[in-house]
Amino acid sequence: MIKRVVINITGIVQGVGFRPFIYRLSQKYSINGYVINNISGVKIEAEADEKKLNDFINDIYVKKPSLAVIYDIDYIYEEPSGFNNFSILESTNGIDDAVNADTYEDRDKNKVAGSGVYLNLDMNHCNNESSCGTYLKPNIQKTVQRRKAAVSPDVATCDNCISELLNPADRRFLYPFINCTDCGPRFTITKKLPYDRANTTMNQFEMCNECQDEYADPSNRRFHAQPNACFNCGPEIGFIDKNGKQYYNDIFNKVATLIKKGGIVAVKGIGGFHIMCDAANENAVNRLRIIKNRPEKPFAVMFKNISEVLKYAEATEYEINLLNSKERPIVLLKYHGGLAKNINCTLTAIGAFLPYTPIQHIIFSIVNIPIIATSGNISDEPIISDDDEALLKLGSSVDGLLIHKRQIYRKCDDSVIKIVAVNNYGYGNNYNKNNNNNKNNNYNKNNNNNNYNNGNNYNNNNNDNNNSITDDKLNILNITVRRSRGFVPAAINVPCRLKRNIIAVGSNLKNTFAYGIKDDDKIILSPHIGDLTNINSYDYFCECIKETIKFYDLKPDAIVSDMHPGYESTKFAEGFAKKFGIAHIKLQHHKAHIISCMAENLLSLKQDILGISWDGTGYGEDRTIWGGEFFEGNYLNLEHIGNFKKFKLIGSEMAIKQPQRIFLSLIFEILGEKIIDMYGNNDNIKKAIIEEITGFASEEIRKLYHIWKNDINSPETSSVGRLFDAVACMCGFKGKITYEGEAAIYLENLALSSLEPVSEYSKYLSVSDSGETGEFLENEYTKNKKSGGYQDNYKYNYKKYNYNKYNYKYNYNIVYANDTLTDKINIKNTDTANFIIDWSPIILNIFDELIELKKKSNKNIFESYNNNNNTNTYRNGNNNSDSNGNSNNNNNADSNDSISNSNANLNTIAYKFINTLVSIIIDVSLPTKKKYICLSGGVFQNSMLTGKLYYELKKRGLSVFINQKVPINDGGISLGQAFYGGII
Repeated sequence: MIKRVVINITGIVQGVGFRPFIYRLSQKYSINGYVINNISGVKIEAEADEKKLNDFINDIYVKKPSLAVIYDIDYIYEEPSGFNNFSILESTNGIDDAVNADTYEDRDKNKVAGSGVYLNLDMNHCNNESSCGTYLKPNIQKTVQRRKAAVSPDVATCDNCISELLNPADRRFLYPFINCTDCGPRFTITKKLPYDRANTTMNQFEMCNECQDEYADPSNRRFHAQPNACFNCGPEIGFIDKNGKQYYNDIFNKVATLIKKGGIVAVKGIGGFHIMCDAANENAVNRLRIIKNRPEKPFAVMFKNISEVLKYAEATEYEINLLNSKERPIVLLKYHGGLAKNINCTLTAIGAFLPYTPIQHIIFSIVNIPIIATSGNISDEPIISDDDEALLKLGSSVDGLLIHKRQIYRKCDDSVIKIVAVNNYGYGNNYNKNNNNNKNNNYNKNNNNNNYNNGNNYNNNNNDNNNSITDDKLNILNITVRRSRGFVPAAINVPCRLKRNIIAVGSNLKNTFAYGIKDDDKIILSPHIGDLTNINSYDYFCECIKETIKFYDLKPDAIVSDMHPGYESTKFAEGFAKKFGIAHIKLQHHKAHIISCMAENLLSLKQDILGISWDGTGYGEDRTIWGGEFFEGNYLNLEHIGNFKKFKLIGSEMAIKQPQRIFLSLIFEILGEKIIDMYGNNDNIKKAIIEEITGFASEEIRKLYHIWKNDINSPETSSVGRLFDAVACMCGFKGKITYEGEAAIYLENLALSSLEPVSEYSKYLSVSDSGETGEFLENEYTKNKKSGGYQDNYKYNYKKYNYNKYNYKYNYNIVYANDTLTDKINIKNTDTANFIIDWSPIILNIFDELIELKKKSNKNIFESYNNNNNTNTYRNGNNNSDSNGNSNNNNNADSNDSISNSNANLNTIAYKFINTLVSIIIDVSLPTKKKYICLSGGVFQNSMLTGKLYYELKKRGLSVFINQKVPINDGGISLGQAFYGGII
């Protein structure tokens, strides 16, 4: 018996070859009807006997195109209409009333048994009350159709297109915009929904007869490929030299010649311009740094293929697959050297990625050298995407610009990912036993020279919802540093449906914004926008929000922002809420971090967790600067239970740029007036070390002490990120910070180069007042308790751990509320947390080790150490400055000074500091008896800290969750804000 079924599908089902797939499936089952794109996704009407229709529906999900992601399939049987064939209809923007049930429950009551089924086919979605919080039921409206269609992210050029591109016999040989239904631009060219050529920036290019024939041929790979074009009908490409002369012939040879000769070229791509130069040419790299105003920050390098990557960097099989994936992110790899030294300032990592556009593949077919391909912008500004803007801002600086007439409608920078090994020493390649040293390996066994391998795609379904740990067998964490091209605008699943339409404006740094729709269980994040303190970035942020609201026809019921009253994002939210008469919800920065981690890991609404959020800054609920915070509770009731002891930032923002001030603040806090007495003794070894760490003269230090003591422009912070900066200075970091996280990266690289790695933690040791190793030091409250010990008296104990050089960690104190010993470590009465982590012993221990180093040399300890230990560090030695950042280069190291390879060296100091932070989290976590631990914040981008911490917590039977789908830094905060605003 012939039946008709009406099917509505939502998800990433436009621009991924879905309609051609449905057409071919209809031919397989001899089904009549039609398929059409609409503003919700795809609608299908199909007529055949019931068995064929059931098989047809099953195959839609099971055999869907590799780029497609199905969120929901909703179908209902109706009376036959008498279709004579199956066709692909022109898309509609109108209201569709094919689904005529008010709610799922009403439809379920009224349907004939077996006549319709609602399928939520998100295989990564949690669907039970105990683990997710709520059952997920659809809310299908009778006459109003929400805009639910998901736009596909841009996709790297596929193998088939590359083969045609490099084949002299093919009609698209070296055609710079080659694409098909499996690859090419999507998000960055889409103006509005549904995704059809008329709604993209390809609308001005009418297909020639040959392209039209391909487009209309169901057997062709370009069947309904919307950007389809060729030399005869597609966009033109051109080249402008530094004198402004335009060329339209032999363009790629001109670009290649310039790069090989040490020139710099701006090249228009999918989501914006890249600035390119020879990665082995130091002069070219120096010029590039001047153009970008980027004195120290590393550059990413594009390699022709995996074989070229492995000549310069170490990559595991997982990292290779990630490099080869359709997303083609920048992947941070262990660097062996061999390129220009000023690419990454001798750091131990390099950002590597492979060509992902036809233009890039053509360039590498001529230039077989690694190429720096950095974002086409001036530092801290949005990526340039417009030809005229590129000519205005870059034309006088670069040697040429490769431009073209395919408009980039949406800017989208490259994504950045790092892989963290989970093990007991915090680094290494334990997840790739057969590939521990692949510097000279040739991975190119079965692939062509471009190493594009669909079979090994990272995240084949492109639904951005991989498990919390990418693969337990691999023991790795997939840390997203920047989520943009290749991943945006794929949705993030959240644990339950939202109560309202919501938009969240994110943080001020590394900004992204996010939005969610009432009754949806997904949230979509914007591409990376950047630092909103930059006026151009802020203008772009406003433009993006306006365009997104228009694109999805959003009608927000509320807007969520950070609490910081001075943030541009907060001010925007205030104005937006007032203008449109909607609620303005403010969420504390670090709570947003934790909620983002909980939400992306689909934790239940009622699940209690211990949340640890460590980063550089964030406006606290007590109006101080937070950054070393501990929380307990669930989404709607996160209680702030602890933090690091606060310290002052001398000069506020100046301290962030010049971390030597932070070190001085810590020393002033510990020594107080003794610091002045110390400067009365010209031979004092501590005085010498302080001056070597800071590069400041005695008078400068006295002046800064006066500022510190009198609270002159010296706000308090509990930031672990700032502690990293201070310890980095104690390990030789000099001068000003030129990009966020620079000092912390320096310290991580020292730690990764540790001369004495440790395989296991040893048993914690406690000390008596005399300093001798002894049993747990109990206070009077604990002694009177029957059970004793810190487990049962968690909030009242004082613990002090001994530093032992074989334990590889430092002293630290955890002081709990009502502790009778709080006066011993100068905890302020204004601290309201349940416990405070006292960093003072850590700093004193490190200082003692520096004294040991100093005793072995009469010269500057950092110069002597680095000259004799060959460490891969930078910004040390002679680059001293005064408290205003002015140069003060007066140190002359004797390279023959001998420093013994003892426990007291800068590498192991860095290692032990990180190890100590791991110990602190373990010591806080275990007494809470919380089984779920959530980690979020920029500090956890540190590979050694996060890999070791994850391992140690899991080893103790705890469930550990960390941001992997969205950035763990401030780029992921908008997810937490949006979900909180949607459920409160």
